Parts: sequence; C-alpha cells; structure tokens
Amino acid sequence: MFYSLNLLKYILVFFLFFPSVSKAEFDWISFTYDNDFFLGDDSGYTNGLFFSLYELENSDVNVEPSWMLSPLKWSIESESALSKINSYTVGQVIITPDDITQKVPPSNSTPYAGMLFLNDTYISSNKKYADAIRVILGVVGPISGAEHVQKEIHRIVGANDPKGWDTQLNNELVFQFSRARAWRSWVSESQRFDIVNMLDVSLGTISSSVSASSMIRYGKNLEKSYETILYAQKRTSNPVSVKKEHWNVFASIYTKYLFNSIFLDGNTFEKSRSVDYDPKHLGMALGFSYSWNNYIVSLAINNFNQGDKERKNLDRFGTFTIAIKL
Repeated sequence: MFYSLNLLKYILVFFLFFPSVSKAEFDWISFTYDNDFFLGDDSGYTNGLFFSLYELENSDVNVEPSWMLSPLKWSIESESALSKINSYTVGQVIITPDDITQKVPPSNSTPYAGMLFLNDTYISSNKKYADAIRVILGVVGPISGAEHVQKEIHRIVGANDPKGWDTQLNNELVFQFSRARAWRSWVSESQRFDIVNMLDVSLGTISSSVSASSMIRYGKNLEKSYETILYAQKRTSNPVSVKKEHWNVFASIYTKYLFNSIFLDGNTFEKSRSVDYDPKHLGMALGFSYSWNNYIVSLAINNFNQGDKERKNLDRFGTFTIAIKL
C-alpha cells in the first residue's frame, strides 16, 4: 500500500512541476470518479480516479500545446481558434474479471489490470468545429498500485476481497496518441437543442481504434460547450464544460472499431493473460452537466452497449465529475 502511495506521490510531483504545467496559470480544477457500482456491477472497468487541471486562453494568456504534444502539433490549426483549452490529468484505472473471488480466473475472462497515467489534451475550437490532440503516457502492471487500491476500497466498503491479482498483467510502459474533431451538425431555432458529432483516431499500446459518435443535447448556452464531447470515451472526464453559465442533459450513441487493447490483448512484449473479443462495438450514454457560480457537476452513465461481454464490461460504468474555478 505504501509503495503505491509513494509512487503516486512522485507522479503527482512530476505532474505538478512538469515544465509546461508549472508555468501555466490554471483556471479550473476537477476530480472525476468512475465506478461500475453506479450500475450494480463489479467487473471489467471497475474503478477510475482522475485529477485534472485546465488552462483556458484569455486576453492575457495564449494557450498552446505543450512539448508532450509535439508529435501531433502539425495536425491542428490553433492560430484562428476562438477558444483554446489545455488539460492535464493524472489518473488510475482498475480492470477486473467477472468473478473476483477466484485466485485463478477462467482463461476466457478479462485479465486483472491497472494503469497509472498522465494525460495531456489540447482543444482548439471555433464556431464551426473543434479539434483535439491527446497524448497519454503511463504504466500498467503491479507498479500501477491498482491491486492495493482496490483491496483497500473493498475493505472499507465491506465488499468481496479480489483474489486474483497475482494473475494481473506484467509491468509495462504504455502510451497512446489521439486526434479528434467535433462539430455541431444541427441547432434548433430556440438554441436549446443541438446535435454534436465526433470522429476520433487513436494509436498506441494502450489501445488503437477509430470511433464515431453523435450526441443530442438540451440545455442553456450550448454553443459555448460543444467541444467538451472531445473528452468523452477517454476516461479523463465526462462531457463537463469548463465555462460558466451552462447546463445540459445529453444522450449519445457511439461506434468503435478496436484494433488492439492492452486490457484485452495482454502485455505488448511479454506473454500474459488475454481474452478474445469482438473488435466492433456500439454503445450509448446518458448524462447531464450543470454549473453555478464557480462550480460544475456532471454525471454520466455508459450502459447500453452492444457487443461481446468482455468489450461491454470495459465500457459499462458510471462517471461523476466536480470542477471548481480557481
């Protein structure tokens, strides 16, 4: 337990004193908690904790991508953008099979896995569309501390002790590069309804995929927050706006083709547990976001998934975010 806490402490120090981060003047801070207990389950993607800092451009601050995003800078145009957002996230995710009471889970079940990571996301938007580039760097395996975190949480809440962590994925450095675009395809005359579409391409050892989604929203000041769909499906936060005077309820549908996933395929360079899965996936999500004064809360449920059981388990969870203006 102390090992994982010390590791998290060092990563937080690195995160906070990361050269581009330490020079930034942050506007918002957020905490996101994912868990499948929102849906009465405890398998697959079972838990996620994320801490994020947001930097917004204003008349005094010009927000540009950090050096961490250098490999993707060429793909995004930010000079003519009306809005720019940098977000830095440190997080941990925990993956488990259906039955956590077995010391050696069945070979056809999702492997035990944990990931500790840093996420740097840059979003540039104008009236027509918003672009995002993203880099995730992390570690998978015992070094992530996932085993100790889950055991401690289950001890506190009186849940079953997970027995199979000795079968988890091996230690490995992992990464992912992502490029996405979102745009509003329809807006009602009242400006209360809109439809936002998104395309996303990801490449890396964490996972590689192509995905498309469409979200219908009802709310206030929708034009100021349509780009937040770019945070969806990345386990960094749900669609929460980092701007004031905003609320909306939303429903989205998304489809994804998965080329690889370390949580299903196992370790990239070493032999480890893995599971067969259907690379095609279709899912839906429901949620809301509400802001007042200097606070924002957001809740979303990702539940209505079509596909094989192992894929559904990774994409079936509830997520809660609270953001505070600094």
